Amino acid sequence: MKQTSTKRKKRIAMIFPYAPSYRKAIYELMDQEFDIDWYFAGNARRNLRFYDYSRLNRCDLHLEETTIVNPIHHYRHNSDLNLRQYDYVVLPGVIRNLSDWANMIKIRLMGKHRPKIWLWTHGWYGRESSIQKYIKRRFFSLPDGIAVYGDHARKLMVRNGIDKDKIRVISNSLDFDTQLAIRQHIRKSHVYEKIFGNKLPVLIYLGRLTAYKELDRLVTAVRLLSDRGMSCNLMMVGDGEARKKLEDLARTIGIRDKIYFAGECFDEQMNAEYLYNADICVSPGNVGLTAIHSLMFGTPVITHDTFIYQGPEFEAIKPEKTGDFFHFKDTGDLVATIERWFSKHSDREEIRRECYSEIDNRWNPHAQMEVIRTIFQ
Repeated sequence: MKQTSTKRKKRIAMIFPYAPSYRKAIYELMDQEFDIDWYFAGNARRNLRFYDYSRLNRCDLHLEETTIVNPIHHYRHNSDLNLRQYDYVVLPGVIRNLSDWANMIKIRLMGKHRPKIWLWTHGWYGRESSIQKYIKRRFFSLPDGIAVYGDHARKLMVRNGIDKDKIRVISNSLDFDTQLAIRQHIRKSHVYEKIFGNKLPVLIYLGRLTAYKELDRLVTAVRLLSDRGMSCNLMMVGDGEARKKLEDLARTIGIRDKIYFAGECFDEQMNAEYLYNADICVSPGNVGLTAIHSLMFGTPVITHDTFIYQGPEFEAIKPEKTGDFFHFKDTGDLVATIERWFSKHSDREEIRRECYSEIDNRWNPHAQMEVIRTIFQ
């Protein structure tokens, strides 16, 4: 009788401080395909929604994130981990996390038959000081491979002496399959006519209302656009410490009726309707996953052009196709960029198709899995 061999699944340790909820889709795909032990710090606290760890096959929360001297930290009980049993150990690649250093050095000292070390990290921003560059070069010499979110980081790392063959671009994603099911059935609606009582163009921002997002610049832009004869509405979906100041600013400059603060919304169907029916998503500060969310539902994105202060998701924005960039901290140029977009892009459905294509080809968990499979060979 012919023997059929089954290929052993690679044993993988994922050691991270926490898992944000947006990682749900990619983590669950990985958990189905590979033999993974997930290690998170059970005491980790962040100002975001965490993933439901009970959905993973094997998840250990006994690590404790501990600050030594801010911002340097480590994981208590990290030394308890038996890393020799794995084929791969994946770490977040945080230089200020001493446990990342310790784990990589410990594995390196195991000799020939040791796990391969991979980092899943931002990598390089482009604003590092000389001493930060020096430390990063030493840090990134330790792993066998580095998965970064974007081409921008990869190019910076290669320019700073990191072996290009060690680096893979893994992009980023949201819950693509859930969102795609919504997108396939969504249609234009009168949601904004009901909210604003008019048919003016709609700008949208979806995310945390925080100072570093520079949303006061967006509120001011709405006033300036109105003064220049291009009245529009602004939809703010999200909440945060900047909300009251933004409401006060809108009232002070006389456009409170043109801005609607929807508050936090975790209803994906509702968020999809808001995004799909808006004309442009504007994020004056760094854009992050807001860009992926907006493009997923066919709405182009405008953000600033200084990429050292951007999230890696800015790469999804292709000028003239899926959005545009304005000069950093220049409200006048933000206004001009919005005006230019409306004057040059009258075919809303063509723009929608460009946005869909960008997400469907790269910024989704299935595209990420193709890269991950090349790592865990």
